[in-house]
Amino acid sequence: MTIDWMAFVVVLVAALLSACAVVTLYSVGLRLVEAERGWRHSTGIACFVICAALVLFGVYLVIPLFH
Repeated sequence: MTIDWMAFVVVLVAALLSACAVVTLYSVGLRLVEAERGWRHSTGIACFVICAALVLFGVYLVIPLFH
């Protein structure tokens, strides 16, 4: 039994990048939502929506029932 190390590295890099993207979008969204109504508030809400979409896509990829 051998381990495919390149596949392991690909999964590791994808997990790190997606985790960093979700955390960054969430923190930017928190920062922008604090602003009063305007383009910053709307952009903060958009960051939350994109963050939620990324999380739901990750759940879709993990649970084979959805495929």
